[in-house]
Amino acid sequence: MKERLYRFMQGRYGSDTLNRHLAIFALVFILIGFLFRWQILVFFADACLIFAIFRTLSRNINARYRENMKYQAMIQPVMKNVNLTKRRLSDKEHRYYKCPSCQQIVRVPRGRGAIMITCPRCHNVFEKRT
Repeated sequence: MKERLYRFMQGRYGSDTLNRHLAIFALVFILIGFLFRWQILVFFADACLIFAIFRTLSRNINARYRENMKYQAMIQPVMKNVNLTKRRLSDKEHRYYKCPSCQQIVRVPRGRGAIMITCPRCHNVFEKRT
């Protein structure tokens, strides 16, 4: 059975970031739609799932790849902030600051008091408390 599935999926696009996010959106739409009895959200959830399945089974790999790249470029600013927040919450030994001139993220050790930070990209010097 496993080999049959492998053979069936050969030459097909498979899953990517856009497909995973479509599935999450569909789940959220279904929950909200059933909770508030809004049938239009259930319809949107069905549309998201059908589109995700279509993309997964598609043989036009180049077109699906381009769609995913456009989607990732569109959500990049949001994901950048999410990843920075994850990093800040998990790293208890460092503080993260953005350079005021070039927006480069600079990591400095905690507990040093007020320090002068030099940006590695633009060499701007600014003062922050750690």
